[in-house]
Amino acid sequence: MPASFRRDLGIKLLALYLLFVGPVLLVSLVFDRLAAQRLEADVKTADLAVARAIAQETNTIMDNALQAVRQLASYPEVISADPAGMSNLFKIVLSVRTDVNLIYRLDAHGTMLYHYPTGPGSTVGWDFSMRDYYQRSLTSHSPLVSEGRISPTTEQAVATAVMPLWDHNNRYLGVVATNIKLQSLSHTLGSIAAEHRPEDVFEVMIIDSAGKIIASHDPNLLLQDAASKLSNVTQAVLSQQVGNQILSNELGEETLYSYVPISSAGWGVIVSRPTAA
Repeated sequence: MPASFRRDLGIKLLALYLLFVGPVLLVSLVFDRLAAQRLEADVKTADLAVARAIAQETNTIMDNALQAVRQLASYPEVISADPAGMSNLFKIVLSVRTDVNLIYRLDAHGTMLYHYPTGPGSTVGWDFSMRDYYQRSLTSHSPLVSEGRISPTTEQAVATAVMPLWDHNNRYLGVVATNIKLQSLSHTLGSIAAEHRPEDVFEVMIIDSAGKIIASHDPNLLLQDAASKLSNVTQAVLSQQVGNQILSNELGEETLYSYVPISSAGWGVIVSRPTAA
């Protein structure tokens, strides 16, 4: 068989192969791309749904906390800062609010007048005028939520629901406040994270208005600064945006972040997982 004939036959066979196999490969590539896009869209939707559910539940908790301090501010014994009256009232409130570990009253100068429970340690007489919530309360007539911190009274991580107190002459009297246990929020996130496979590296957190992590399934992250690590994401969620972003995490891994704001507290929920998962 002449070499030219074999060459021509080889070219024809190659052309025939490409004619039949080429479209199959092209369709496969297109299918893979569409499938990847669909998978990405499904995961984004699913993670947003998780973040939205957490945000709604937390929003309800914080709404209840803000409503509780608003009601406390209407009692005469709180207005007059009567220790005996506040003791009875605060005891009742604490018995039905399992997410609260301290209720207290500051005077107009930010000094602790009374707190319940009264022990084992006491911060009565301490100056708390440096707290962000006290400074904000000086110009507010509405309940507000503090940044996360470690309470010196209970030595636990807390955020505070605060109601500024004003008399009929618009004279500032101080605040009544309840400390919300941040660990109770973390327990909920831990249950959600446990439903995912370990290899998914699924993470979920709540950040406060300053960008600090105030709830996480990982207790080691509590009160760490998320803003410095996830500036784009924290800026978006704290400006009340809902969405997804794919960014590199601090280890250089491409990661999908999904976020939903918690409007009542000015907080945000962030759900993340590596795109490789």
